[in-house]
Amino acid sequence: MFAARKRLFVDLLKRDLPILASRFVVDDRDGPEATYVIVVDGAGTHRASARITPLTGPDPTRDPVDRPVESAAPPSAIVEIAHLCLSPEFSVRERRIARVLLFRHLAEFVRANGVRHVVGYASEPQVRRLEARGWPCRRIDGPAPDGKRSLAAIAVDIDGVTLSKLAAIGIVAPRRAAGRAR
Repeated sequence: MFAARKRLFVDLLKRDLPILASRFVVDDRDGPEATYVIVVDGAGTHRASARITPLTGPDPTRDPVDRPVESAAPPSAIVEIAHLCLSPEFSVRERRIARVLLFRHLAEFVRANGVRHVVGYASEPQVRRLEARGWPCRRIDGPAPDGKRSLAAIAVDIDGVTLSKLAAIGIVAPRRAAGRAR
């Protein structure tokens, strides 16, 4: 996963990120608080991955005027998803399949862990793709520099409507009614 990050973000996209042992992209958020969602093939080869970290301190999803105020939400209710990485050496079709699986697992993680807000950075084309996949994005800050491209800070509010939209397009399984036989 860390080697795939280097191939994609540094070698291909020319981003200025910390590199460990000339092979891996690892930063200060890659620690014990991080959770990784990793899609691998039958041979255990990395296909796609993302890092999820809890956010503590001010709630970045609130209006800028309110940001100095501590959030009433528990830290696990607000997470950052970063380093979404599809291994670049695979075909477009293989990356598309890996992306669907990655988003499915991210959505299941969000639902299973009571996450109410997801924050991260995305380019305008990425925002449009996220929205097309049922993730309603809203900007929470202006563009941030990212090498040759600008990324916008975004938030996705997770509620019943969001999860229903994701279920409608097959990203998450619909919730079963309580007491029904399976």
